[in-house]
Amino acid sequence: MAVKTEKPKQKSRWKRLFSGFNENEPAIHDSQVNGIASDISSVERLLNQPLQTDDASHYEPLKTPFPTDRTQQYNIYDDMAVDPSIDAALKMHIQHALSATTDTNEIIFIESKDGQPNQVISDLNDTFRDLFNAQLHNWAYEAAKYGVCYVRHDRYTHPVSIKEFERAGLLVGYRSKHQPAEQRQQLIEPWKIVGFKIPQWSNLCCHQQHQVSREQAHFNLASDDYENDPVVETTHYGESLLRAAFDPWQKLEQASMALSVARWNAGKKDRFIGVNVGQESPQKAAGYFNTIAKILKQKADHSSNQAMSRGFFNTINNLVFPVWSSGSGKVDIQTEVNDVNIASIEDVNFIINRLASALSVDKSLLGFTDDLSGGLGDGGFFRMAIAAAIKANLVRNAVRNGIERLFEIHVAYKYNKVYTPDDKPWVIKFNSINTALEQEQAQAQEVRANFATSVVSLIQLIDPEFQLLDKKDALNWVMTELMQFQADDISPLFTSKKPSSTQDQPSKPNEPKHEQKQTQ
Repeated sequence: MAVKTEKPKQKSRWKRLFSGFNENEPAIHDSQVNGIASDISSVERLLNQPLQTDDASHYEPLKTPFPTDRTQQYNIYDDMAVDPSIDAALKMHIQHALSATTDTNEIIFIESKDGQPNQVISDLNDTFRDLFNAQLHNWAYEAAKYGVCYVRHDRYTHPVSIKEFERAGLLVGYRSKHQPAEQRQQLIEPWKIVGFKIPQWSNLCCHQQHQVSREQAHFNLASDDYENDPVVETTHYGESLLRAAFDPWQKLEQASMALSVARWNAGKKDRFIGVNVGQESPQKAAGYFNTIAKILKQKADHSSNQAMSRGFFNTINNLVFPVWSSGSGKVDIQTEVNDVNIASIEDVNFIINRLASALSVDKSLLGFTDDLSGGLGDGGFFRMAIAAAIKANLVRNAVRNGIERLFEIHVAYKYNKVYTPDDKPWVIKFNSINTALEQEQAQAQEVRANFATSVVSLIQLIDPEFQLLDKKDALNWVMTELMQFQADDISPLFTSKKPSSTQDQPSKPNEPKHEQKQTQ
């Protein structure tokens, strides 16, 4: 079967787009992998560790550390995302960052940078608009949960299955555990997978293993020949929005369990039943007591079996004991109830506050308080909170960077063009604009406009005929210095000229043309 080969021109465009790619890249062996998301399971690593003989090894740690292995982190993120409060926080951030229009249900708009019709822009809208409106929320949710989302968004491109390789910080290719055995050590071309990554503010990967792999490759920081640098696995797999919430989430799970146990223990009732046997002989007293105890036990067992069949359990303990006193045939019953005293739970409230702070969501939106915030109006949380705006910007940056990469690959493949960042004809705009950052910018712009209006009024008061000042220079100074507009944006205001006075005068209908020329 004939093998399709790429033309030299096609290869050059991929080289321009992915400068770290090399078509003759040798196979990547496991020794070049820095250990992140390695195939060695955590159980095997524990079995290979020496036994601890110190007495401290018999105690559970007070704080469970966050795992350094990437695969274990994804398992924790899956458990955290099942929590209803965390799931609600993630979805609120995604919906806030990628809100759709009410009429056309569009999330983003692909527009021309210069405002002129463009074939590339039309093709991008026709190819990706429906796809983005249908899948962007899913991609953003996975990126927010794991830190990165590799499209196509299926189990073959789950972050746990993908390893990303780079050379001198430049993308080289990928490896997948679903590759065939004969291609397991070959890199997948960088244009075949696109990652939507949440910008990473802290290196959460294993520093020591990554450092060892670079030292084994004799990496030289002083070398400028980056094309001959070793290929290593990247440490930048994005940063999950749930990373900072791991510790408070874990503490809240423990506190919730402790409250449930306290309520369950308090729900148990101890019923003390005293059977008065009077002054009877021991034989008669024992027979009477055993008869009463047998009847109570049969009744308790029957009630317990019925409760268990319905999914409940008996919370009443009957304690029967004989009482020797005057008279007989009397049964005294006294029930002890333990009050569940969980009114003072300031420690739990502190954990909830930490969790809400880590998720950057008001705890009233997570259902922890009675005064639930609606999120609308001037007092709405997502309109006012700077923390929510920061999370929204992180999600938007991940989505924008991924879309930009998709557009670059599409244009390079279809039109054989590679644009520089300044020459790209398209611009990506989001529909959602009601963030605290943009509200602050709007308020600052309004303050500058009021100040500029005051300055213009003062100029008109001092020099109404513009005999001391030049009107054009004054207008340029007000628009650029006070209003902080770009000079290129206001230049059309000065280039347009008014028509001359002679051109504005209409010719009289009864006036001959030769007389009109003489007057002119």
